[in-house]
Amino acid sequence: MPSPFGARPLTHQLFCLVLLLGVLPSAVAAQLPRAVPNDHRASAGHMVDGVLEVSLEAVVAEWRPRGESGPVLESLTFAESGKPPSAPGPMIRVAAGTPIRVTVRNTLDLPIRLGGLGDRGATPAPDAPRGFPPFLRATSVVIAPNETRQIRFTPTTPVTSFYTARIEPRDPAQRERAAFDGAFIVDPADRPPPRDERVMLVSTSGAEGGSPSFKFFVNGLSWPYTERLEYTVGDTVRWRVIVTSASVTHPMHLHGFYYNVEARGDGAADTVYAEADRERVVTDRMVGRSSLRLSWVPSEPGNWLFHCHLIRHMGEAQRFNIERAAPEASGSGPGEPEADHEHPEHVMAGLIMGISVRPRTGTDHREPAPARRIDLWTGTREGVFGDAPELGFVIQNGAVPASDSTLVPGGTLHLHEGEPTRIVVHNRLHFPLSLHWHGLEVRSEYDGVGGWSGDPVSPRPAITPGDSMAVLITPPRAGTFMYHTHGEPGYELAQGLYGGFLVLRPGEVRDPVRDRLFMLGSRGAKINSPPSINGSEQAPTEHFTPGEPVRLRFGHISPDDLKRVRLLRDGQEVEWRLIAKDGADLPSHRQVSAPARFVIGVGETRDVEWTPTKPGLYVLEVRTAYYPEYGGAQIQRVAFAVGAVPEAAITAAVVGTDLPVVALDEATLRSYAGTYRARADATSSLRFYMARGLLYSDERAAGDTVPNVRYMVPLGEDVFAFARFQDGAIVAVDAARRARFVRTSAGVTAVELSGTAEGSTRFERAVVVLSSGDRDRVVGSWSLPDGQASFRVEAEGDGLVLVTPDAVRHPLEPESNTRFAAPSLGPRVSLQVVLDGERVSAIDVRLPGAAPFRLLRAR
Repeated sequence: MPSPFGARPLTHQLFCLVLLLGVLPSAVAAQLPRAVPNDHRASAGHMVDGVLEVSLEAVVAEWRPRGESGPVLESLTFAESGKPPSAPGPMIRVAAGTPIRVTVRNTLDLPIRLGGLGDRGATPAPDAPRGFPPFLRATSVVIAPNETRQIRFTPTTPVTSFYTARIEPRDPAQRERAAFDGAFIVDPADRPPPRDERVMLVSTSGAEGGSPSFKFFVNGLSWPYTERLEYTVGDTVRWRVIVTSASVTHPMHLHGFYYNVEARGDGAADTVYAEADRERVVTDRMVGRSSLRLSWVPSEPGNWLFHCHLIRHMGEAQRFNIERAAPEASGSGPGEPEADHEHPEHVMAGLIMGISVRPRTGTDHREPAPARRIDLWTGTREGVFGDAPELGFVIQNGAVPASDSTLVPGGTLHLHEGEPTRIVVHNRLHFPLSLHWHGLEVRSEYDGVGGWSGDPVSPRPAITPGDSMAVLITPPRAGTFMYHTHGEPGYELAQGLYGGFLVLRPGEVRDPVRDRLFMLGSRGAKINSPPSINGSEQAPTEHFTPGEPVRLRFGHISPDDLKRVRLLRDGQEVEWRLIAKDGADLPSHRQVSAPARFVIGVGETRDVEWTPTKPGLYVLEVRTAYYPEYGGAQIQRVAFAVGAVPEAAITAAVVGTDLPVVALDEATLRSYAGTYRARADATSSLRFYMARGLLYSDERAAGDTVPNVRYMVPLGEDVFAFARFQDGAIVAVDAARRARFVRTSAGVTAVELSGTAEGSTRFERAVVVLSSGDRDRVVGSWSLPDGQASFRVEAEGDGLVLVTPDAVRHPLEPESNTRFAAPSLGPRVSLQVVLDGERVSAIDVRLPGAAPFRLLRAR
């Protein structure tokens, strides 16, 4: 059974958490030089006798990525000698075959390890860190404090890459190093770069305490402080985007237009595509340490955006704590729904570039008269997600739908290519609504980013509560698109504010039997809400006719996830034919049969054609990878029944068993959690605990070091079967063995096990009652000795919870007044109180098979 944290060992997860979730500095000494944002318009150095000479200094600087009123960071970065330091470092750009001589002086008080300045075909250095990719290992250089090193090389192959540095072995001062990178680009020797090409370097800093995300910057700045790019209708826009962080995926989305993917790189080499093979997309996934070269032509004037589509990377999580604490001049600060939804500077931040397109003289931008009208109403259904409501969009068909009508995903809109259609959006929510028409080529005023879209001088506001807004869309092509809320401060997207948008060919009528839409999203009102397919955590069975081709459309609009889709028969991938990406048909030579699998990031759509040639049971498998939960994943399965298929076979394939499984809410499941013993003096015990919303058991004898974990299959309230749960399905069910909980007026007091060789066994619940003094002495903030990460212990009712740096709450079960289990972190994780007399001086966190690490009371 995999750890509740995901595929990697629990010890790795906890130490990653501890090492990665530090607190950024918020103030610096006044005497530090100021780092200027690097717009990458000029390359560093100068030519001397055919050699590019570059002189760099590693320095500590003051960095303000979010304006004068934002955080002031003490940052490691580079400066070109005689010039101010820059964030990121100076760009080095030459033609292939040009000798380079880089002089690097380390002005820091610690040694640095520099990588990336060298030919990409070099051999990795033997002492280079193993975690580095080959191109960084091959160019690794250690420079001592106050040392000056000269690096000579001649790049031979064109590449879009970067150089980077870090303190070796680590920086005890924990200074920010997100700007300790620089762009390194080698152009073809026979083709100089376009003069108007722009370079965007995406850099990453650590997360603040309690933040769910690392911080991201474009050319050293965070929206709304990033540079505004200006173009004119008809210009050819050329960009290079470079991602320096190692393990983060960025689905990069352009509003209003398609862009052409000309090349992709991995830092070591670029893959340049022939013109016929260039993808035409609105969203492209950039993996860690990668580059993207793209071009596009704006056809409509106004304000537009280019941004990462993960909400953590472009939303409220990208703001700093110092900003959240600062009062707003308007008197209505972040956290208040109207202010947050109305102003993009409140609800958007981080990895976003703003684009302003000027009209071209003589261009006609008059609107055609609409041929149709569609009314789209919002609805709110209270109490669906605890205290939070379900939200949704409903298409009016006759009378105005009731205000508590919700449909998730929202009603699927059907338009026709070339037909002007007016869509009137009626906002009955309690907050202003921004509604984005994702992937569709529309006028800027209709793009749907409140306070930004439209004319640069007077952008169009969000739709206020009780008001409506009309948009006119004339689709230039048939395809699969989406609509969704844009710029939410909370969880409005996962609560249901999204839907499918299909454009059909002129005169075409969609056949829902041969044309299926699967909207992949999330469902809930919390971070990392469970994944959903068409608004359901368990989508119903789809039925097909043997030999009849069907179009399968997929749209991914979860807040932050990455999904892998496969179509299986007997566990093996079948084949389907690729048709379209992001609503644009693929070139005919690329519409080929291929194994039925693809990875789809947030903001992407894909269309395939599948012909089920044989009757029987197929399974659509959607694997959701959570970010940033180090490898955590969940798999959903949808039964595709081709012809007549027994219902028991469908249930077993999707759920993993044909037992009559029922759904119990989390509060009911949590009531069973605790430790149970067969006798008061028994050394063996049975523990039930919650992980990822599921109930597990750990049956153990005294001295056991290996957990004996089983997933508890709910067959009814208080009745469970023992099994294993893996990859989203039940496996290895012990159908004969049952656990029946005994519930009295005092709650769940015992559990009876039946179906074992010993017959029926009763385990009584072991209850350790903590005094208020026992609780109070461990309540508070606790941190690692070096202060890198802090944890909190809080009182919750009569119990305690551990709050990790990523703000996840883990209930603590008292085993005594000094020892607590943390089962949701793992069945063998515990906290041992260290006493100095009656005072708690420290807490030891004990992990299976590893030495404990100590937490000290934070000052």
